[in-house]
Amino acid sequence: MIELGWRELLLCGATSLAGTGALADTLPIGERGRLLDFEGSPTVSLRQIGINTEFSLTHFGQQQVSGSGSGSFENSGVARALINIDGEKLGLWRGFFATVDYEHTYGTSPGGVLNGDGVILPINTAYTFPRLNGDNNALSINFTQAFSENVLFSFGKFNAASLASKTPILGGGGIDGFMNTALAAPVSGVVPPYFAGGVLTVKTNPAVFTALVYDPRNADDSGVLKDLFSEGATFGLAATVPVRVGDLPAFHSIKGYYSTQDGFDLNNLPQLQVPPSMRGPIGDADNYWYLSYGYQQSLVSFGDGKSWGLFFEAGISDGNPNPIQGHVFAGLAGDSPIVGRKDDTWGIAAYRYNFSDPLKDAGVAVGFPIQDEKGLEVFYSFAVADWARMTADLQFIEPAQADRETAIFAGLRLEMKF
Repeated sequence: MIELGWRELLLCGATSLAGTGALADTLPIGERGRLLDFEGSPTVSLRQIGINTEFSLTHFGQQQVSGSGSGSFENSGVARALINIDGEKLGLWRGFFATVDYEHTYGTSPGGVLNGDGVILPINTAYTFPRLNGDNNALSINFTQAFSENVLFSFGKFNAASLASKTPILGGGGIDGFMNTALAAPVSGVVPPYFAGGVLTVKTNPAVFTALVYDPRNADDSGVLKDLFSEGATFGLAATVPVRVGDLPAFHSIKGYYSTQDGFDLNNLPQLQVPPSMRGPIGDADNYWYLSYGYQQSLVSFGDGKSWGLFFEAGISDGNPNPIQGHVFAGLAGDSPIVGRKDDTWGIAAYRYNFSDPLKDAGVAVGFPIQDEKGLEVFYSFAVADWARMTADLQFIEPAQADRETAIFAGLRLEMKF
C-alpha cells in the first residue's frame, strides 16, 4: 500500500461513501496467498481466463471477561465466496467487470443489549451482518464499467462491510484488521449494511470525485429490490485527495449524504410507552444528512509494499431521525515491524460514537439511560501460513447503556483462504 495506482485511487474514492474501501473489487481479490493457488490448480486456470475466485472460512471464539451481562464464551463464523469477472479476458468487452459476493454466517456472539452488557455497536462485524445470531446468508451482485483510466460506473447490490475491507491501513471489514463495527465498517446512520444503487467515479488532478445514488433501505430485504426508491433516495458525494508526506502516501477524504427518506421522529419515542388512546400525534422527521472528514497517512515503510500508519475520521449528522449524531475515531495499524514477522499485522484504535440528543432524552423517559459509546480495540494477527491467519483481539467498551459497567471482550479469529 505504499504506492496507489489509478485504479486503487478510483476505488478508494468510490467507496469513501460507504466506508473507505474498494467499491468494486476489480483488483485481484485479497493481497495474500490462497491454499489452492498453485500451478495448474483450478483457481489459477480460471484466473487466466478472467474469473478470479476466493473462498474463505473465518471462525471466531469470543469471551466477555468483565462487565455486566452473561459473560459467556461464544463461537461464530462466516463462510464466504467471492467471484470477480474480468469481461475483457472472458471475451466480452474492455473495461467490464462483475462481482459476486456470497456469505453465510453461523453461531452466536457475545455483546449487545440483549446479552445484558449494554453495548450497542456490534463487537464482531463480519458475523453480525446480514442478521445477528443463527445461520444466515446474503448475496450481493454488482457490475462495473470502466470507460477510461479516469472514469468508472458501478451499479447493483453492494455489501457495505465488504467495501470497507479494502481501505489502506484501516481496512479488513472484520475478517482482517479490527473487529468492532465502529472501526471495521464505520457507522454513519445513512448507509445500510447492503444497498442497491449506482456510483459514478471520476479521477481528476488533484482529487477523485464520487457521486452515488441508492435506495436508503437495507437491500438484503428482497422487497427493496422489487420496489427500488419507493420510499425516497439517498445522494452522496465524496472527494478523495491523495498527497505525499515525504516519500510516503496519504489521503484526505470528505464525504456527505442527503436522503429524501422520512424517518421516525425520535422525539416521539416516549409516546410509544403511552396507551394508544392517550397518545398525541406521532409523525416522521423529514429527510436527513451526514458529513465526515477522514485522513490516512503511512508513517513507516519496510519496502515490498509493507508499512504501517495512522488514520482518523470524524463525522456529524442531523441527529434526528439519524440516531448517530456524530463520531470520531483514530488509531495506528499496518504491517508488523517485528523482525521475521513481516506478514503479520497489528492495530490499536479508540472511538467515540455520539447518540442523538432526542434518543438520549427518550431513553431517560422510558428508564433506559443512553450515553455515548466509547471504546478501545487492540489486535495482532499472526500469519500462520500464506493462506491462514490467527488473530488475538481485545476490546474495552464503555457501553451506551449508561447503567452498565465497562465491558471487556477477548477473542480469537482464525481466517483461512482457499
